[in-house]
Amino acid sequence: MEIAPFEMHEIILYVIAPPYPINWQGPADLLNSAIKSFSKMIFSFQYRFIGHTIVVLKSSHIEETKAYSISGAKPIEVFKGVFKEGIGLGILGGIFKAYIESPHKIESTLRFNSKKR
Repeated sequence: MEIAPFEMHEIILYVIAPPYPINWQGPADLLNSAIKSFSKMIFSFQYRFIGHTIVVLKSSHIEETKAYSISGAKPIEVFKGVFKEGIGLGILGGIFKAYIESPHKIESTLRFNSKKR
């Protein structure tokens, strides 16, 4: 009897906290904490407004490790929607153009956040 070669698959999730803890208890709490988070983010574009997730895949079926991160709304779009257009909490269900981040951006985000937390 022949034994099949060992196959390895690994998924790593990096969950990145926002610059200020988001309070989801109620609309006013959410708005106030989101404003604090946004104001802290202004000074460093490495921060993510309400947090972020990066997925890393390793498998014996692919030659190298792959990292994936999807970004959507730019901070200015969120700010305009909430304050200028009066969307408020509806912004959380808003539709924005999304893009897959570059490996450089993912590495930069991980490096920055590993120093901060």
